[in-house]
Amino acid sequence: MSQGLEANQGDVLLLVGTRKGAFLLASDTSRTEWSISGPNHAGSDVFHMAYDERDGGTVFVAINSPIWGPEIQRSRDLGASWQPATRNPSFVGGCKEPVEKVWHLAPGRSSEPGVVYAGVSPAALFKSVDGGDAWAEVESLTAQPTHDRWEPGFGGLCLHSMVLDPTNNDRLWVAISAVGVFGTDDGGATWSR
Repeated sequence: MSQGLEANQGDVLLLVGTRKGAFLLASDTSRTEWSISGPNHAGSDVFHMAYDERDGGTVFVAINSPIWGPEIQRSRDLGASWQPATRNPSFVGGCKEPVEKVWHLAPGRSSEPGVVYAGVSPAALFKSVDGGDAWAEVESLTAQPTHDRWEPGFGGLCLHSMVLDPTNNDRLWVAISAVGVFGTDDGGATWSR
């Protein structure tokens, strides 16, 4: 299969993460014929992919390699080339646990140029303000008073989903298995269940 994908404005783009890599598919609106690119990042678990329509379009991929570990890469040419982050999500300070997996990616809102979010395990939220090149932990979430009582679900203790309010840059919700849902109305300064 080919690497890189040809697509036109208005085409349907389908991003598929698998245990064997990432695939990108494109079709016109009839969806009768599809072009495909992949596997990208062959041999790695791809837990999530996201398309960011801002700034000309970027595909983000959450790669969890059994050899190299977790990383986030991005492509601005629909998979023809990939650029790794210069600083992937990792805990700093007194945390002894490494980031095990990247579970979810969410591009910021149109009014937040360069902002991208990542959910990882063990459960934490990371934010990039430079289009996915460097990632920093949103420490206010893991500083929750209940954090020491968080218990994993069957997928582990992971932040697996997030929803950004499209009308309010300060409001977002994250879901942690099997802890529950936390929301913020102040841009991540404080969180409530």
